Amino acid sequence: MGQATSTQPTTSTVSNKELSALFSKACAKQFQPIELLQIKKNMEAYDKDQNQLITQHELNDMIGFPEDLPHVSFLLFECLKVICRFPLLTMDTEGINFHGLIKALTLLNRERYSKLFKDFEYLKFIFISLAYATSARKITASTSSSSTESQTVVFKAPGVVAWSELQIVKQFDNLDVDTMYIEASDVLDIITFLLVISRLEPTQSLRAYRDSFTHFEEYKKKSAISILRAMNHEITLSRLKDFKISFKQFSTAVNSVVPNLFAPLKCLLEQLLFQDRSEEQQQIHTTSRLVNEYSLAQLSTYLRRELVYSNIRKLYVGADSGFSMRSFESKAFKWNAPTLLLIRGKRISKQNLNPRYKKFEESFPSYKGPTAEYVHEDDELIYGVYLDQPWRISNKETFGNNKTMIFQMAPIQRIYQASLSAKHFAYFNTLGGGIGFGSEEPTVKNNFLRYNPGNVSLTLDSTMEFAVFRHLGLGGEFKSVNSEEIQEEWEDRFLIQDVEVWGIGGEKELEDQNKRWEWEQQEAKRRQQINLKSMGEDRAILEMAGLIGQHQSGGSV
Repeated sequence: MGQATSTQPTTSTVSNKELSALFSKACAKQFQPIELLQIKKNMEAYDKDQNQLITQHELNDMIGFPEDLPHVSFLLFECLKVICRFPLLTMDTEGINFHGLIKALTLLNRERYSKLFKDFEYLKFIFISLAYATSARKITASTSSSSTESQTVVFKAPGVVAWSELQIVKQFDNLDVDTMYIEASDVLDIITFLLVISRLEPTQSLRAYRDSFTHFEEYKKKSAISILRAMNHEITLSRLKDFKISFKQFSTAVNSVVPNLFAPLKCLLEQLLFQDRSEEQQQIHTTSRLVNEYSLAQLSTYLRRELVYSNIRKLYVGADSGFSMRSFESKAFKWNAPTLLLIRGKRISKQNLNPRYKKFEESFPSYKGPTAEYVHEDDELIYGVYLDQPWRISNKETFGNNKTMIFQMAPIQRIYQASLSAKHFAYFNTLGGGIGFGSEEPTVKNNFLRYNPGNVSLTLDSTMEFAVFRHLGLGGEFKSVNSEEIQEEWEDRFLIQDVEVWGIGGEKELEDQNKRWEWEQQEAKRRQQINLKSMGEDRAILEMAGLIGQHQSGGSV
């Protein structure tokens, strides 16, 4: 019997140019030859060979980005230029070529980059790319690795670099992220762009969203600004120039409040791998005051996109059916899958003399503390609840489960998840107690009504006229996903203007939708119409570049 031989790691010194070529080759191995050829054909459409650079205008045309958003186009192009330099982020290169596109397609896709790195701080990488792209002249590396002419590389097998072990990779070319910042206006533009393309599929051109791009400013005002405020509460549209966003602010907000915000970047360049690209956008057929393209895009930043876009159905809209719990019950209680409750309103001033409010105030425990420091009286408030279980009357016991979620969409985006010890998720009290989340059932007896709000709770009175969101720190049924605001205390009391309930797909609907999306991707690949057996000159070119074939060199160079 033969003995197995183990391959010992070897160390070599390579030039920066060789290191970049090694990484390009490693990225190229993540693709099928047919995909690499399609990228090449996209380059040839603009009379470019593998080493020639793509202009900003040419990239826009390639991916279908509109020309009437020049600043956003600039941000995107400059960010991609930085990504294409990886791992030599501070090395002065001119732009994007064939090899750069392959790098970007790899680094923007978790499935691909996870095959190269044990750990890859994706969010930090994106922040650095944006900050360096917009403020390169103000950023210096603390002894840049790429300022030297060569790098020490560990090969764990012939031709296989241990990328996670390289200092230049682990420290992002020694760029100090703690000293970096991005102008708030630039962050807002990037957030808005990501919301516009929140439904992007791998085979879609950005031209599919040409109509949505014409509403860019509406996305910014209606949704993106709330997300930006999650990074800094004090930001307003009129004072954007006064603020900059640090990595700590950026990462804290993204990780806790908008974990899906950057998901569309995975699909941004994927269209370049396909011959046939779709320019047809899935339409949102049913809309309302609270559910529309802007709010759905915002919801998709923290709820699964399949939930938001797959099978959303209008159940109850107070503006159409009347603001009453009886109407609510008749419309919403038949849906046996998860629902979204959305509430919009205006803050009630402390000087409000409405007698109905005074009666409500008598039944609701007082709160002596302030509202949040950034609060303005004329702010529009939008709160919501994701309820995983069907609605039911609960005059004695609360219902729901630990998948229940309270969230705020305006004027700032916030998320509140059920605590581990939570028992009182939701109630629908038809004895006069109204609707509540995160609270015990109200006390209703002998014409006496007393609300029992939890530390973190949302309460609607039985007339659906008034609502209160209370946040009194730790100890409630719900808690903020942002650890920095868990112990903050504030309360929002508001006059309700809209209440809506929307049904969203159950597991069967989601499974059917996922199967349909998978089939569309497979069908797009099948339609690429390229016969690998007759690649001819194209295959020879890719083999010469070391991107395909069995004769690639390995080991040290």
